[in-house]
Amino acid sequence: MVPQMAARMATVGVDYSMGGNTGNSIDSHRLLTWCHEKHGVAKQNELVEELFLDYFSRERFLGDAEVLRAAAQRVGLGDEAEEVLGEGKDDAFLGETLQQYTDYTRRLRITGAPTFIIDNAIMVQGAQPTEELLSIFQELD
Repeated sequence: MVPQMAARMATVGVDYSMGGNTGNSIDSHRLLTWCHEKHGVAKQNELVEELFLDYFSRERFLGDAEVLRAAAQRVGLGDEAEEVLGEGKDDAFLGETLQQYTDYTRRLRITGAPTFIIDNAIMVQGAQPTEELLSIFQELD
């Protein structure tokens, strides 16, 4: 699988490297949830792109607050991310929001990433070739 991923990512100019630490990444989910709530999906997409590069290419651990702060800085969130990463983080609000997402994924039996839910009718789990996703969208059109 690693050679296939490396080859696929190389086609878009990304060096695939999985030598970093893994572990609890709840703070990255907290940051992404906050970003979506405060800044919308476009900014969240920018941030998730940075986090994916950190994890899949730069070998950085997504449970490290400094890695998360740096990613937030790179997408222009400045120190605002301290709202969810700092000592005074709002766990009550985000905890409830994350729990809703967790409950939703359990109801749908989502167990992997990526998972695409298209038009609230079709669920596609796992990485798919572009042609497969385009085919689904064309069938819905």
